Amino acid sequence: MNIINRKTILSALLLLAGLVAQAGGIDFSAMSPSGHTLYYSITDKARHEVEVVCPGETCGSGTNHPWDGYIKPFGKVVIPSIVSHDGVDYTVVSIGWNAFYSCYEMRSLTLPRTLRDFKTTAFEYCRNMEEIIVDPANPVFDSRGGCNAIIKTADNQLVYGCRGTVIPSTVTSIAWYAFRGSGLAAISIPPSVKHISDQAFYNCQLTEVTIPATVEDLDYAAFDDRVTLTLEGSPLRLEAGLYRFDDFYDNAGYSHGICVVPCGMKNVYEQSAWARHYLFREDCEDYTIGVNDTEGCIVKVSSGKAHFGDRVHIACSEQGYTFVIMSGSWLTHIEVKDGGFLMPAYNVTVKAVKQ
Repeated sequence: MNIINRKTILSALLLLAGLVAQAGGIDFSAMSPSGHTLYYSITDKARHEVEVVCPGETCGSGTNHPWDGYIKPFGKVVIPSIVSHDGVDYTVVSIGWNAFYSCYEMRSLTLPRTLRDFKTTAFEYCRNMEEIIVDPANPVFDSRGGCNAIIKTADNQLVYGCRGTVIPSTVTSIAWYAFRGSGLAAISIPPSVKHISDQAFYNCQLTEVTIPATVEDLDYAAFDDRVTLTLEGSPLRLEAGLYRFDDFYDNAGYSHGICVVPCGMKNVYEQSAWARHYLFREDCEDYTIGVNDTEGCIVKVSSGKAHFGDRVHIACSEQGYTFVIMSGSWLTHIEVKDGGFLMPAYNVTVKAVKQ
């Protein structure tokens, strides 16, 4: 279990990334071998080295869309080894923060032999990416066996993957943000993997994952709580909608990942194989459900209140109604099954809306 204050580090890194990216700016643009206009920043004038960057003013911030107002790369995108500008040849050695952020029409990516580094969010939310090819002559990265991923050759760490990735049996760890925001909908994690980093599979399209018992370190937010997690060989599962991840701070101020489970379930999980990966605590607080009802549909809980993970029953036919949960300015639709839904992990208002 890692004891690093991940949220503090993440915020600092993204802020620093934004400041650096905005300060660097664009030095020139050029047509790639695949016919796309790419943008570059000179990182070393003496060595004639450049980084691929995004064109917008919000590069690095992670809060806006840096390609707004520009033609996003689409289809098959090839990043060159050498790019020319004003009669000078520059070597492409890195890909910057948010360089292809939310370029959702990209389907294939080819990386050059000269690439030495790329930033964590370079390809975030490229949801339709299904092919990744690293030049076989690249000494830093590879895409061994047609795996459609970027692997750091020296330590066998998968550092970026896409919806078409097949994790090779030689991979020993999955990096921070590796699949975050990707279109990945299914994956098999081989027993060679020992460590899965924070947010490695966060906010992708997964709904269910089996984790090999050989995994020794599973960071607390490697998956979001929309995913059902099964630990190989364990009779228990972390069911989607019945858990969430929180930070737990020790006396030294370090944060640990802690898995929050429904009231009465802590001992069950602590006696399972899952305890090797997570600390557990129960959520036994009462959550009052307010009902904004203009259509005659009634939300019922036997006690008048509901706990996190409790089933909430609806006293009218689910046909003809959409149910929406609201918390402040945030809202989402509830998935209603068999006339009810599971109580979320926060105070909410439930609104019945006629379809």
